[in-house]
Amino acid sequence: MQLKTLVLELNELCPPLLDRFIAEGKLPNFKTLREGGAAFVTHTDDESLEPWTQWVSFHTGLSQGTHQITELDQGHMLKQPSLWDKLAEDGQTSLVFGAMNAGPSSHENVTIVPDPWSKNVPASKPEFAAFHKFIARQVAEHSNPDDRITMSELTNFGVFCLRNGLSLETVYKAVKQILSEKIGSRDVYWRRACLLDDLLWDVFATTVKRDKPQNAFYFGNSVAFLQHRYWRHLMPEVYKVKPSEEDMSSYGDAVLHGYQRFDRLIGKAMQLLGDDGAIVLVTALSQEENLRYEEQGGKFVYRARNFETVLDFVGAPAGISVEPVMTHEAWATCQTEADAITLLKQFEAMRLKHSNAPLFGHREANGERVMFWCDLETEVSEDTIIVNTETNSEIRFFDLFASVGQVNNSQHNRNGAFWVYRSPVKLEPSAAIIDLTDASRMVLEVARA
Repeated sequence: MQLKTLVLELNELCPPLLDRFIAEGKLPNFKTLREGGAAFVTHTDDESLEPWTQWVSFHTGLSQGTHQITELDQGHMLKQPSLWDKLAEDGQTSLVFGAMNAGPSSHENVTIVPDPWSKNVPASKPEFAAFHKFIARQVAEHSNPDDRITMSELTNFGVFCLRNGLSLETVYKAVKQILSEKIGSRDVYWRRACLLDDLLWDVFATTVKRDKPQNAFYFGNSVAFLQHRYWRHLMPEVYKVKPSEEDMSSYGDAVLHGYQRFDRLIGKAMQLLGDDGAIVLVTALSQEENLRYEEQGGKFVYRARNFETVLDFVGAPAGISVEPVMTHEAWATCQTEADAITLLKQFEAMRLKHSNAPLFGHREANGERVMFWCDLETEVSEDTIIVNTETNSEIRFFDLFASVGQVNNSQHNRNGAFWVYRSPVKLEPSAAIIDLTDASRMVLEVARA
């Protein structure tokens, strides 16, 4: 059986940046992809403009108002079939590798490796469970300076990767990355996000070659991460708060670097597909500059060093599990809905001593689950004290939280890219913007042709 359709879900790539970098001659494989098929710009009218909502809209062909998924790690709640479920009903096989907020599938023709933020959707095959757990931890804890990987965890993960396609090229990049971090004069830690995508591609491509699915979905997130962090350095002229020369030296090429790494991945995708079959590029949404925080010097984010320590100071009910998701946000899963209500009240009691400002932001969902985060967005001084107003206990802010730095230099945009390369059905490129759910329908047409 041969791969018919390869769907590259490259999160939040921006049509204007693709056009710019292609025109500058910096993305030759993207250029081949665009010129070898039909290119569209998608748009979403979903109420929540978040990738974990838009990807579900694309996968199901339904708007948010119908599928009702609004947060990360809610894939297990999805009731409607996704693209791969519909193809499975036609008898087609699919590999779903990291698709954001994908739900579990009951079809034996579908193999799912969950996205790194999913704690409630199991991998379809046991051999991917430990792999997913390791990746999920690295993504969830990347902003935690106190997290440490044990040698045993690293060794087990390395053995799995060696057995499942880790390439010499990726090994070389990893060694180069570590050396650059240790001896280089610039901060290049951010390149680890691209290295993770390279590693995931190695395992994905090997699984495609071994299992020979008819359809395969690959999700990559590095560019979305880099844009949010370093759009200010890509276009410093549009911001009031300018990056320093030192920061420009370290991060000025970060966004372009991410696009170029994905350009090389597209070259590999073309080789994986061979002479037949179609490649679909979809980004779900995109990004643009975020100028909302310029008057306060940008938006700063703080992450819990240890969630158990935070909940202990809060005085949270017993038996709560914490599932980190994005940079500083996490789910608290309580034993009962009553415990969740208690936890919300306890969050409200956490205040800054000098200003009485609230410490936590939160949303409740699904009864016993609460999404929470540190709600401070400006620079915090070293002597800042947190007060639990219920117990009158105090603690230094930085004993509980670590600074992630200035983030959200870009914000989400409702438009995205949707390109189909070498389609088996006739698709005419259009200057008109199409709805994101129409892109879902077109993927089914391509895969069923």
